[in-house]
Amino acid sequence: MRKTFAKDQMVWAKIRGYPWWPSIISEIEEVEDEDTGKITQRQFFVNFIGENSSSILPITSICDYKENYDIYSSSKNKYLLKSIEVANAFFRGKTPIESLSKVNSDINQPAFHRKRKDSAIKAEPNDLSTELKSIEKSLDLKISENNFDSKDDNLSSLLNKIMKIEKVISGFLYLNSHATKNESMTAQNLYIYFQMLLEIEPTLSLLKSCDILKSVKLFKEEFIDNSDPSLRNLAKLGHKLYLYWKRKIIGERLGISEKIKVPRKEYKFSDNSSFESLPNKEMKKEEIKEAIVPAPKPKAEEKQPAPEEIAQLPQPKSTKIEQEVYDVPVLSNHGSSTDDSVANPDLRKLACRKIIKILMQNRFERNKAEELTLIIENNLRKKDPSMKSQYRRFFKMMIKDIRNLNRENYDKSNNQSLDIQ
Repeated sequence: MRKTFAKDQMVWAKIRGYPWWPSIISEIEEVEDEDTGKITQRQFFVNFIGENSSSILPITSICDYKENYDIYSSSKNKYLLKSIEVANAFFRGKTPIESLSKVNSDINQPAFHRKRKDSAIKAEPNDLSTELKSIEKSLDLKISENNFDSKDDNLSSLLNKIMKIEKVISGFLYLNSHATKNESMTAQNLYIYFQMLLEIEPTLSLLKSCDILKSVKLFKEEFIDNSDPSLRNLAKLGHKLYLYWKRKIIGERLGISEKIKVPRKEYKFSDNSSFESLPNKEMKKEEIKEAIVPAPKPKAEEKQPAPEEIAQLPQPKSTKIEQEVYDVPVLSNHGSSTDDSVANPDLRKLACRKIIKILMQNRFERNKAEELTLIIENNLRKKDPSMKSQYRRFFKMMIKDIRNLNRENYDKSNNQSLDIQ
């Protein structure tokens, strides 16, 4: 019969590469099957005694403290022995469990750490900075390989998990904004929840049901310049995950299923970088490359539209910009396509005029606006050559992003040299 555990219970907890350590269960997460109602999975949030660190572990990585005391208490590691001594005080009820955070802080004073030997340090769990580097490396690898496989395909349980994480992050932001200190919520505790986010596969339906993206973004904005390096590094990590999730759901919104493989170097960002600095927030990465950051033109002179083709367009009726819009050539500059090969030439002209008008209002020079307009419209038409409902849907989504695109952030995005494969 499998052993059961309860909240606030004393246990031994095991992390790979480290000895069994006295810990206290702070929370238990249970996942139920929607059809049967049976519990299919348990995860245990444990706080290590004598160390300012926590972890999320399966039931196979914890065991009863009293029953296994003789097995795991025999150690030459003086810091483990110190933690066991403190754990015994908790176990006998001499020290209240609520004071664990304060006890750990008292143990981990600078004077205490100065006496530590290198061999002892190697035998203990990593500090937060090392853990952050490890999780960031794992995130970079997942991003570069597009390998975000959720460990739980149950939408309901995933949503509950995300909303729980969102509540923790939002609560931390609230306390920080009111200059209130909560000893039970530290950077070490937050690290656990960011680690949980790394295990979740983002989907449009999942993220529409919660505000986790907003919470992670606010966390980045609040702590990216914080004096605490742990919070600052967590903010950078959250921002990197935010960028990936945002781009991933954009691809799903556009209905494109092929994988995105992004070079790791794209995710090297400065403290003041933001998702808004990208050229387009509603397009998939391949489309950003094609529609907003076109490839360099060949040196050979390109064929320009004939004057008689331009003359066929209606005459202007309004402002100077609108007048120039009517002179836009509506033929693709990537081939010999003519209006005869376009399913709906009138709709195409209307789309081109709408796009170029917005670009010119956003301070693009006429030549550049024409160039981008033709490329964007051509890519829209590739998605729906019949130019029916799908073409109109993509066009409406594109217009929202084009309104946010001005010459300054376009040049900035070009300077970043996005190498999207």
